[in-house]
Amino acid sequence: MEKSFGIVLVACLMAGALAGAATMEVASITVSSLPGSITIPVSLNAEAPFASFQFTLRYNSSILKLVSVDKGPLVAGFTVVNNTSVAGIVRTGGFDPTLSGVSGSGVIANLQFEVLTPGYSYLSLTEVKLSDSLGKSLPCSVRSGFFRVTSTPSQSGNGTAANADATATTISTGSGQASVAVASSGGVSGYTRVQVGETAVSLPAANIPAVPRWEGQPVPGTTIATPGRTTAPPVIPEPGKPPVETPTNSVVLLVKSDYGKTFPVPGVTTYTRGDKVDCRVETAVLVEGQEQIVCTGYEGTGSAPTGSGTSVSFTIREDSKLTWKWEKKPLKKEFIFSCPEKMNFSLQEKELKIPVKVIFLAGFAEPVAVKARVPSGFQIEPAQKELRVEGNEAIFAVRRGPKVLAGNYTLEFEGMAGKVQKTTRVVLTVSGEAKLSNLSLERKKGLAEAALVLSENVGKVSSLRLVLELPENMKFKATQLSEKEIKFFNEVQVERNMVKITGAFFPSFCGQSLLTLLFDLKGLSNEKSSLKLKEVSLWGENGEKIPVVIP
Repeated sequence: MEKSFGIVLVACLMAGALAGAATMEVASITVSSLPGSITIPVSLNAEAPFASFQFTLRYNSSILKLVSVDKGPLVAGFTVVNNTSVAGIVRTGGFDPTLSGVSGSGVIANLQFEVLTPGYSYLSLTEVKLSDSLGKSLPCSVRSGFFRVTSTPSQSGNGTAANADATATTISTGSGQASVAVASSGGVSGYTRVQVGETAVSLPAANIPAVPRWEGQPVPGTTIATPGRTTAPPVIPEPGKPPVETPTNSVVLLVKSDYGKTFPVPGVTTYTRGDKVDCRVETAVLVEGQEQIVCTGYEGTGSAPTGSGTSVSFTIREDSKLTWKWEKKPLKKEFIFSCPEKMNFSLQEKELKIPVKVIFLAGFAEPVAVKARVPSGFQIEPAQKELRVEGNEAIFAVRRGPKVLAGNYTLEFEGMAGKVQKTTRVVLTVSGEAKLSNLSLERKKGLAEAALVLSENVGKVSSLRLVLELPENMKFKATQLSEKEIKFFNEVQVERNMVKITGAFFPSFCGQSLLTLLFDLKGLSNEKSSLKLKEVSLWGENGEKIPVVIP
């Protein structure tokens, strides 16, 4: 029976991002002769930032044998997990642990296959999902592809880097066809290395007279492929022409606003050319309870666009300016709430006091009945309070029960005055704690151990990100789980004395001792070595971030 493979994948995106259409596709390639191997890209064009993705690719295993699956440059910063245990099926999923998200066009996965025999293989994309920072699905259309070999391999031709043949080859990518100039790479006799987007494939070379070039020279007029995100790759000039100068990668954005809180703040902010910029501002500003100033849109120059609304996202490629536009408008005769947007419960706190204020606008003077609605597991006193012009403030005491798990909860205040009704919300954040246990030495094994310990109010964990600071001479070795039924897919980055661990549990894991970290005992002097937990981020099985602090 085929095992199902799933993983909750999440990261947080900045506020103000707008959901947009996306398209995932796999390339379609036809060759006339049998290559030894081929790399087939899976590409994504996403208008809005996505925090996680997953897809299943089915292929004909009698034609193709999977060799490897590598993440593409569009998701270079993602943690990606692949399941290739069943021939003919590849399941891939990834999430961004940096909490930034990505958008745009590019390759998300490169699948390398060994071509077994001439014939036809479908490349069917199914179970495609994109998610935003809240775990909500983003709309995504799908274009499947195919791979076809029309005849047996040819043994003629011999391409080398110093004396290469050039030809033009047409490749279908699902959205049309593209003709590309290519040169044989000397890898497989009679075959040509072709660049499809950011992925190279081997195709048969034509018998065209050789173009003399020095050892290692690229084809004139082609671009240099570089890893990661590249917004302006350098161009190889034709012989005899001067090289093209590469401009500086730094650009600036000037933000101007006469009112309100903006992000980025007014002034100059420096970015790297090609960065995604998210800008936002308050919707309206109240002036002395008698006048309001409303944001009507923005005006941009350079890469910054012009439009309406209070948020905008764009890719900055040159020095730019964004000016928020405002307009004065008369106030309605009504009331509004003023209270904190967020309140935090620490692990030790059982009660929070929330100040609530009613502001009476444009001479409105009717008393306002304020009623509180709390989420399950909480209590509030008083449950209802009447506020007037001469007494427009009240303090509400919120208590949490012992079984409330770490997370974010919404408290509502509803105000009624005649026909005027208003509602405001306060996010209650209940934090858990995460810490490292004392080091335990196992000298016979040459190991030191420390467990990541969570407080009792932390529920099921689907994925995590840790940053550790190691003392001098200590070396990280591996991670270990006490539960054999739980799988932990992880990626470890070590830079000097800092260790970053990003991973996901399948299925989701619940327990106070979440993970055991193993270290090499060599060079470790004693149990009191200063191993420090610098950062910890946890996500639940529904994609929500679990608030935790390091005590």
